[in-house]
Amino acid sequence: MRVTRYVAYGIVILQELRKANEPVTKFVLAELLSKAHGKKVRAGLVRQVMIPLLAADMVTSVRGPEGGYVLASRRRRISVWDVVSAVSNLSPTEEGRAKTRMEAIVAEVNLAVEKLLRGIPVDNL
Repeated sequence: MRVTRYVAYGIVILQELRKANEPVTKFVLAELLSKAHGKKVRAGLVRQVMIPLLAADMVTSVRGPEGGYVLASRRRRISVWDVVSAVSNLSPTEEGRAKTRMEAIVAEVNLAVEKLLRGIPVDNL
């Protein structure tokens, strides 16, 4: 499992969308991420992070001049693991059958981390 800055960006995006009362554009999200990260974040990067969040039904896009992104209404609780698995293209069973002792240890650690992260709502961060 590899937790990248995209995961952190995804968490920040979800937190910002939860606060918003209207759709938020990728440009506004890029500004918010730039402040959180301390470096310039491009709107194109926001779009790259949004693609897996959209595919995982965590967010939806609203078209039109007042459009942007909003939290998906049917997702009440989003865990850190949900973000990690969506953005990192991980699944709970990705480890499969371990072939070596090292792989078995890594798989066990991954399952422990998954369990921990599933219990942490994004809203609690």
